[in-house]
Amino acid sequence: MKIIWRKKAYDSLEAIYNYIKLDSPQNAVMVFNKIYDLSQSLSVFPQKYPVDPSFNNPNIRFVVVWSYKITYIIETKSIVILKVFDMRQHPKKLKP
Repeated sequence: MKIIWRKKAYDSLEAIYNYIKLDSPQNAVMVFNKIYDLSQSLSVFPQKYPVDPSFNNPNIRFVVVWSYKITYIIETKSIVILKVFDMRQHPKKLKP
């Protein structure tokens, strides 16, 4: 399956990278790569991770790496990364 990043999700990943980079460029690269690589691995077994209870759709799932939640939807021929969210933020910012 093809992995597609919504612009908003990729922008969030870049913002996370830029924020971490202020204190630690090395950690910024590590976090970016870990999140991106994990998203690419979803094509192998996208149902591996749980359904996101925030949505009323069994195809919307999530995975957590460190404090970052990656929300994605399984479509017929692709997986779309909807959002990358720092869970230390206020939950109302979670809307896709």
